[in-house]
Amino acid sequence: MRFARFWQCRTNASGLVKAWGWSDQSEAEAGHNAEGRLARILNFLREGKDALDRYGYGSDGVLREPVVEEGSLSDGGRYAISRNAYGAFVLNAERVIFVDADVSVRISLIDRLKGLFGRGVDPAAVFAAREQEIRDWQRKNSRYSIACYRTFAGFRLVVRNFLAGPEHDEVRRILRELCNDANYRQLCARQACFRARLTPKPYRTGTGMPPARFPFEKSGDAERFASWSEGYLKAATGYAVCRTPVILGDAEPLPAVREVLTIHDKACCRGDQLPLA
Repeated sequence: MRFARFWQCRTNASGLVKAWGWSDQSEAEAGHNAEGRLARILNFLREGKDALDRYGYGSDGVLREPVVEEGSLSDGGRYAISRNAYGAFVLNAERVIFVDADVSVRISLIDRLKGLFGRGVDPAAVFAAREQEIRDWQRKNSRYSIACYRTFAGFRLVVRNFLAGPEHDEVRRILRELCNDANYRQLCARQACFRARLTPKPYRTGTGMPPARFPFEKSGDAERFASWSEGYLKAATGYAVCRTPVILGDAEPLPAVREVLTIHDKACCRGDQLPLA
């Protein structure tokens, strides 16, 4: 997992270009790294697309997220709970394999309404087809036991009897075949962990985006974020992130998976009667 203790920001003379630097050692080192990243960004802007890889812009994979809880698991791996850019809590696990398996087409609110009256996209049929794909995959790969959670946009899958990091060849195959979100696959690789959102997306609860993002730059940002967070978490109590999972396959979960899913299910599976968000 890749999180940093210290962050510093640097901007160019016009104030139009900003770069963040990080460090696990000190604020001073974070500032030095921010200056180096700013220089690389400015070079990229001057020289164009071909300079992107040469200057390493955006390639270090460290997310600007505060870690609010972390611990060790029985397999020696670690987990952490962080808070993402829009204020939701996220579970990060080094070797417990979470897979995003969203539906293959985006279902809008209008599509959902049309589906109720037999016109347009039928959301129930789309979700059922995606679930069947997952069931078919598990039957073909029966050595794996899968916990299959229904989410707002599709399904969240957890491999119950196999532990490995995103760099493992078999994990890459599993993600390639089950996960249709390329951004998620890339983020797992960069962060060297798997991620699962524990709380609803704010806009699905009627809560706006947070007024400031970590690391807080201006005086009062932390207080404004705390006030926003109080309202967001209150609204979130009326929603669930996942339904109670369906278990595919007979193998028992490994101890480390049990430990992670205890944290996950307590936060995400808050009753099958609550709306998903």
